[in-house]
Amino acid sequence: MNFGDLQSEVFLRIEESESSPDYWALSEVKQALNEGWEDLARRTKWFKSSVMFALQDEVTYYSLLDHCPEEPICVDAIWDLSTERWFNHTSVKDLEVSSYYRWEAIGGSSINYFIRGALQLGVHPYPILSDSAHNSDMIKVYYTGIPFPLGPDDYSIPFRELELPLITYALYDLKGQEGEDTFALQLWAEYIEEANKVRSWVRGHYTRGIERRHRALDE
Repeated sequence: MNFGDLQSEVFLRIEESESSPDYWALSEVKQALNEGWEDLARRTKWFKSSVMFALQDEVTYYSLLDHCPEEPICVDAIWDLSTERWFNHTSVKDLEVSSYYRWEAIGGSSINYFIRGALQLGVHPYPILSDSAHNSDMIKVYYTGIPFPLGPDDYSIPFRELELPLITYALYDLKGQEGEDTFALQLWAEYIEEANKVRSWVRGHYTRGIERRHRALDE
């Protein structure tokens, strides 16, 4: 299905004419679908993307919001394009335990990454790019995020598993605005059940496929 098909299905289920609706405008149906598009992405973490950017000499922290075209939720993995190795995922707490309280003052070949604050990506040790034998200035960050809003009607929904929950969310939103609270709550429960199925799918088949590609790069 594409975005236009989703709109038609919503109009059909609310028993409205898509060409001359009596109550809901086309823009309102599109908005309801886009709200579901964002909620489903946050709830299930199905949207995966990647971005490449250069590390800066002696710089530990990088804003993911500045580098990722879509809004990021979390980092899945980081690939060093020079050494062809994956960064190790760690945390500030682990660094404080395994290193010492001035761990941020350690420079060298960056091999670890962590997240701090509002989507601030940290690398450790901080890169010393003049040491070209051990450092790369380019990394590829694999991340989970929020896709851009649905726009053109001919935009194809990338996975059929997303179609039904998007329709159900839009119906929930519109019926709630109509004041049909009981029906809206029933639709919400259906949406949560459908979203949970998508989350299980993401954790299973979809995520395993990504992990297989990562392992293939690492071999």
